[in-house]
Amino acid sequence: MVWAGIMMDGRRDLHFFDTGSVTGQRYRDEVLEPYVRLFRGAVGSDFIFMDDNAQCYRAVLVGDVLETENIQRMSWPANSPDLNPIEQVWDMLGRQIAALSHPPSSVTELKRTLQEAWNRLSPQLLHHLIATSVAYITHVLTYWGSYGIKCVDLESFCTKLY
Repeated sequence: MVWAGIMMDGRRDLHFFDTGSVTGQRYRDEVLEPYVRLFRGAVGSDFIFMDDNAQCYRAVLVGDVLETENIQRMSWPANSPDLNPIEQVWDMLGRQIAALSHPPSSVTELKRTLQEAWNRLSPQLLHHLIATSVAYITHVLTYWGSYGIKCVDLESFCTKLY
């Protein structure tokens, strides 16, 4: 598994989980502590953390860390991964790798190729993906409504960005 973080003005380093399953504890130790917590400290109180509904992200100890560190997590509709801009990034990266004339033939090559493709993503592209996601979320909320508490944070997220 690979974790990636994007923001309006750039990206974080890819984090490769080398072996085994990703549990809440591994996620906390390998992603939240070294990346998210420090980044939140640098950004300040406007930082909003967006992940998805993967089981390891929803572990109680993960929620405890986010609460202790005062990291605001965006509530996320369970059936709406397409609203998350990182999913567009993963799609682009996957297409780039699939289009190679000599695709990676080992995990090591795949990691290297993925890292190279990741490094080629421009900050302008990431900004555009996030901005268009905000516009899309706003459109969805306008025409379909928030359907209750699950999406309320989407509205505040869009408001904070614009």
